[in-house]
Amino acid sequence: MHAAQGAFYEANAETARIEQELSHLRENRQRIERELAELRLQIDRDLSQQAAGQMELSERQGEHTRATERLAAGETALKTEADKLPVAEEAFKATRSRYEELQRALALAEQAAGVERTKHAHAQQTLAQLTLRVERLTEERSALQPPDAARLALLRNNIAALETEIQGLSGALAAQESQLPQTEQAKRERDAALESASQHLAGVEAREQALRQLQERLVRGAQTEGWLDAHGLKGARRLWQGIQIEPGWEDALEAVLRERLNGISLERLEQSGQWFSEPPPGKVTMFALAGGAESSPATLAGCEPLRNYVGCSVARLDAVLADWLHQVYVVADAETGLAARERLPAGAVLVTREGHMFSRHAVSFHAPDSELHGVLTRQREIEQLDSAIQAARTKVQSLQSAAGAAAQDVESRRDRLAGLRDTINERQRDCHALQLEAARLAALDERVRDRAQQIVAELAEIETQGGVTRTAEAAAGRRIAELQSEEGELRAQLSLATDLYRRAEGVLERQRLAFQQARDEVQAATFGLQSCIQKINEIESSLKVIAENSERLHSALEARQTESQGFDEAPLQQRLQLALAMRTQREQALAQARDALEGMESALKAIDEARHAAEQQLEPMRERVAEVRLKEQEARLNEEQYAAQLAAAGTSVEEVALQLEKGMRPGALATEISRLGEEIRALGAVNLAALEELEAARARQDYLEAQSRDLNEAMATLEDAIRRIDRETRERLQHTFDEVNRHFSNLFPALFGGGHARLVLTGEEILDAGVQVTAQPPGKKNTTIHLLSGGEKALTALALVFAMFQLNPAPFCLLDEVDAPLDDHNTERFCDLVRKMSQHSQFLFISHNKITMEIAEQLLGITMQEPGVSRVVAVDIEEAMKLSEAAA
Repeated sequence: MHAAQGAFYEANAETARIEQELSHLRENRQRIERELAELRLQIDRDLSQQAAGQMELSERQGEHTRATERLAAGETALKTEADKLPVAEEAFKATRSRYEELQRALALAEQAAGVERTKHAHAQQTLAQLTLRVERLTEERSALQPPDAARLALLRNNIAALETEIQGLSGALAAQESQLPQTEQAKRERDAALESASQHLAGVEAREQALRQLQERLVRGAQTEGWLDAHGLKGARRLWQGIQIEPGWEDALEAVLRERLNGISLERLEQSGQWFSEPPPGKVTMFALAGGAESSPATLAGCEPLRNYVGCSVARLDAVLADWLHQVYVVADAETGLAARERLPAGAVLVTREGHMFSRHAVSFHAPDSELHGVLTRQREIEQLDSAIQAARTKVQSLQSAAGAAAQDVESRRDRLAGLRDTINERQRDCHALQLEAARLAALDERVRDRAQQIVAELAEIETQGGVTRTAEAAAGRRIAELQSEEGELRAQLSLATDLYRRAEGVLERQRLAFQQARDEVQAATFGLQSCIQKINEIESSLKVIAENSERLHSALEARQTESQGFDEAPLQQRLQLALAMRTQREQALAQARDALEGMESALKAIDEARHAAEQQLEPMRERVAEVRLKEQEARLNEEQYAAQLAAAGTSVEEVALQLEKGMRPGALATEISRLGEEIRALGAVNLAALEELEAARARQDYLEAQSRDLNEAMATLEDAIRRIDRETRERLQHTFDEVNRHFSNLFPALFGGGHARLVLTGEEILDAGVQVTAQPPGKKNTTIHLLSGGEKALTALALVFAMFQLNPAPFCLLDEVDAPLDDHNTERFCDLVRKMSQHSQFLFISHNKITMEIAEQLLGITMQEPGVSRVVAVDIEEAMKLSEAAA
């Protein structure tokens, strides 16, 4: 089985190998046939190119012969024209020299004549000016009038009299001014006394007002105000308003009576029977005013009744107090009360000054537990304050009268001083006017004398200058006549020389044009001959390349033909027939192998076609290269030819390019060059007066240079000063910025309880840079102040303001409602900072915040008790605290 399989595989492999060899043989034969066809085609193409090259070569050789003949004829014509050109140039130079010489002579004569005419005109103008000046000076001398001597003497006498009067008035003014400070000091002392008395009166009135408000609030009652108003008891008289207690026993009476101290008096107690259905919301005591004699208070051995310390302003209250203070006794201290309580009868009570109460079986410690505490003390103080207010008002009125009298005295003295000053000023103005008039007359007299002397000197000088000027005028007139005669002769000679010059110029221009045309013809013939030679060389090179390529193609053709004869299929066909018997068993495998072989053949064929296409594209590219080389040689020859033309014309490539950009043609450039040369020569001789003008210009230049040096030095000085100021400004500004930034960085955490803030410059140049505030409160990540809340912005602004304030602290600082946007917590931080900074500066602040007002040592308020009348109320915080503690 295995042997059969091995034989099968071997037969199958042999069949495939033979078929492959046969296929390869066929492919090679086909490839050789294709290559033979391509070689024959290329040989035909080379033969056609060779024939075309031979034909073009013959044409180029004919052109070469004609170009040689043309060049010879052009060179002969060029030599002829070149021989004629020097003769025309010599004639042109001779006529031009004569023309230019006469032109220069004429220009010199005209210039000299112009100079002489200028001198003559200047002399005439000078004489006319001198004549006018003599007339003006003569008129001025006759018009000179000396001032009035009598008027001048009178003015001086009046001035002396006014100066004496002014001295007397000045002495009186000094005496009055020496007395004014004493009067003003007396006025200030009286004003100060009045201000002190007014402040004392305002303080007493404010305290009385505060106490009355407390008492009125007690009368109204916080809880029962509405009930009392509804039942017509709002203005009813209270018990404490009708009694008096000896000083020191107020707490004792308040401890015994308690809310009864604020009891409401009624004519009849039966009135209260209708109110039980609608009782008051708080504790309210009502009592009836009783008539009749008061019963004597009960007595206790060793103790005095409390009733003995209480007095009544209303007699009908005695019975009420006797009832409420029955068996209420006073003791000196708590020890005495503890000792005496066992002797008390039933219902009796002992009370101390502090309000502590003792009964037989109990002790009650007193503490201010209601708003009634201090009502009796306040009432007594109100009565005392009423008396003090009356006395203070009387004192204020007397001080006001004294201050008014002092003010009138000061005003009268000031009026007298003002009158003296006005009189002195008026006299001084009069004296000054007289002095000005006298000075004017004296100066006028001096000017008249000086001007008369100057006029005499100027007239003598004018006479001398007039003689010199008339001599110069005569000499200039004679010289003008001589120069005009010479100028006429030169103009006649110049006219003849100009005609000869124009003719020689025309002949030279025509000869140059003929020479240029001959030379252009020779250059064109030379260029054509060189082009023909170059074309012939290129064609011969191309023919040589084609011949070599043809020989190579014939050799390749013979090799391919020899190779194609060696492909014989007979042996392979015999071997294939032997192997075909075995191929039927593996036909499918053989078909697959054949398919793979066909794919490879297709790929090989595509590669051959690509190679053939590349070979076909190679030849046009070679032809293109040869054509580009020919054009390059032609362009090089053109460049050499144009360079020679530019060198002969005496110009450069840049100048020609500039003119060509302007739109000028090459032929017009030579004409333009000739025209410019003629214009330069036609400018004529130099100005003979240029030396004098040059000296004047040099003097002017020296003066301007000196001024320029002064200006440059001044500019350098100013620039140094500016740089110094800028440097110092930058240093000071940087130091100030750093200090403010440091204080700001320290104050911000103090106000916010943490965080950090800083100032940042928004530019590189500190003088032009802006300032950006960067703030980060604790717990926030923002970097700009715009992201903060209103209170945080206010605190940040306060930190920045206080940082600037610490840079140069002032004796006091005024703050206007800076705590308005702050809450209570931030206000406390602001108050802590103000309290800390108040150790070095005094703070005046306007505020409506209670927390801020608590840190103040002195409060000033504005009140309007009467419509349209505002008054300043000052409150001493320490005294107010004492009152508050007493009220508590």
